[in-house]
Amino acid sequence: MRLLVPAVGVVSVVVVLAGWWFSTARVPNLAVTDVTVTDEGIAMDAPVLRGEDNEGRPYELRAAEAFQSLSVDPVVLMRSLEGVLTLDDNEQAFLRAPQARFDSETNVIRFEEGDVIIRLSSGGQAFLGVSTVNLENGTLQSDEPVRIANDDVTLNAGGVQGFDGGERLLFTKGVRMVFTPTQDGA
Repeated sequence: MRLLVPAVGVVSVVVVLAGWWFSTARVPNLAVTDVTVTDEGIAMDAPVLRGEDNEGRPYELRAAEAFQSLSVDPVVLMRSLEGVLTLDDNEQAFLRAPQARFDSETNVIRFEEGDVIIRLSSGGQAFLGVSTVNLENGTLQSDEPVRIANDDVTLNAGGVQGFDGGERLLFTKGVRMVFTPTQDGA
């Protein structure tokens, strides 16, 4: 739980940063299979963003497709997101989300369809519903059920708020935590 709970915040911030990078034209380390420009906007097939966070840890974010309207609306729609982020001690966090919408003007990403899954290489996992991450102030907000679990502890809540880039998380609405003792009783 010490790694999984902060990982939820860290992965959310990385996804927000990646969304911002998708919305700019000066992206190094961005690979795109196919780009289509229409009267409505720019569509990218299979964009992949690779880089390092501000602590030098590598990450990769993939989307099946991304779309940005040519209107004044600075929003990038990303579908079928998958990401990998290296955390401390070479632990890896894996992210999956069906759809996210990133607004580069407000620096807000919204996971619109919920079903956001974050898994750690050590076995912990988190499940979030529809949620919003604000890059500007480093916050996470979800009023839908959240579940965080590893082999020893499961936490269920009706919502979550994250602060300080994921350093602090506040679980709300009927928070339940279940501790499972180990086989040896330790």
